[in-house]
Amino acid sequence: MRLADILKGSLGIKRDEAVLIVTDYNKLEAVAKIEDASKALADEVLTVKMKPRSRHGEEPPRAVAGAMLGSDVVIMPTTMSLSHTDARKKTCDAGGRVASMPGITTAMLDNGGLHTNYGEMRKLTERIVEIGSKAEKIKITSSPGCDFTASIGGRKMIPDTGFLHTKGSFGNLPAGEAFVAPVEGSSEGKLVFDGSFGGVGVLKEPVELEVRGGGGR
Repeated sequence: MRLADILKGSLGIKRDEAVLIVTDYNKLEAVAKIEDASKALADEVLTVKMKPRSRHGEEPPRAVAGAMLGSDVVIMPTTMSLSHTDARKKTCDAGGRVASMPGITTAMLDNGGLHTNYGEMRKLTERIVEIGSKAEKIKITSSPGCDFTASIGGRKMIPDTGFLHTKGSFGNLPAGEAFVAPVEGSSEGKLVFDGSFGGVGVLKEPVELEVRGGGGR
């Protein structure tokens, strides 16, 4: 599938909309592909480049935040995530549609999660959210040794389906996630990560995490 078709399907970009690509100097090769795809969909495509942020959630420069506020669609292929920033939140509050793509690579643009069947993935994600939002407790077990429990009573799961067509919508690309925060102090047990880990990538050996006393220490 063409990258332009993926962006059209996820963001619903229209010809008369202003599209802003926010990136840093580590992601220029990937950005070139995103820029070309965006220009096939919209007449106004602007790319702003900044130095890489030092951590996830660090605010972009004021000039970049201002440009975000004035855009219909904002695509953020960056090294560190701008998802949980005031700049992103204010952009969504103003009606902008925002897709966050931290850590994106050219390989990911050419193959992998972006090229999934998002219609089917959306149905699955929303079904998981429907079930999870009625649950009082979660329990995770697996053959590598996971045995983890937590309360989610009163918490609503949130879907990240990759469909960002409404004003103020925000999500990740690639997408495909149903998430919820456990009730504070209720987590207990062992988690085993044997595939990949955020910020690390594919794991060479499993990583185990023990959660005791409700996760408060």
